[in-house]
Amino acid sequence: MSATAKQLQAATALIDAHSKGDGLVLAKEMELATARILVWLHWYRSHRVPLAAADLLPGTHASVLEAIAYVSMGLGRAALTAIRTQIDLALSFTFFKDHPVEWSRVTSTGEGFFLRGDVYNYHKTTDKGFVSRLGIIETKAGVSLETLYKTLSAHIHGQSPFTVPNSKEMKDLIWSKPKLDSVVKIQNQTALALSNFLLAVHSKEWVDLPPGLVSEAQTLLAEKQKEFFAS
Repeated sequence: MSATAKQLQAATALIDAHSKGDGLVLAKEMELATARILVWLHWYRSHRVPLAAADLLPGTHASVLEAIAYVSMGLGRAALTAIRTQIDLALSFTFFKDHPVEWSRVTSTGEGFFLRGDVYNYHKTTDKGFVSRLGIIETKAGVSLETLYKTLSAHIHGQSPFTVPNSKEMKDLIWSKPKLDSVVKIQNQTALALSNFLLAVHSKEWVDLPPGLVSEAQTLLAEKQKEFFAS
């Protein structure tokens, strides 16, 4: 048996053992951690039809599934990539859903992609209250989508002593329970921050937004809720 085959055998055995033990618990925790994103995806499908760039919605859902699956198998680094993809696709959708011409250009030519920063700038320049609303809810929630995105990007790019890949064998790709717990935490924070971003985008439509998310935001914002939902 080749060295690669031996490594693969050891890694798959470790994944199997993990998925039958801690992986089951972590999968349930990830399901809870991603719940807000799934609520938003359902809302877009139910209340925003038809829209351009509809492919980005199942793509975001697939990224949620990937993150859950990777954590349940112990593949922490892959899970972090899937979590950042959730942000990329969801934010892109908030622009392209109302811009069919631009979306057609992307799908037909492969050009004209909007990155996270482009989407931020779009909402800032087209909605004078967006920056204020986002600042209010992120301050109250204690999570920043931009900060989380930078953290995820640091792991993906691996350009620091803390995030550079250091696996020597395939089995090293399966992370320990404490490290995977930190991935679940990042997923939960990302879902909250992403939900807050979408609330800031759609705040003027609060009557039609998912009731649970609106109620949660109203409780969080307290005296600031009128400023947030009216601006």
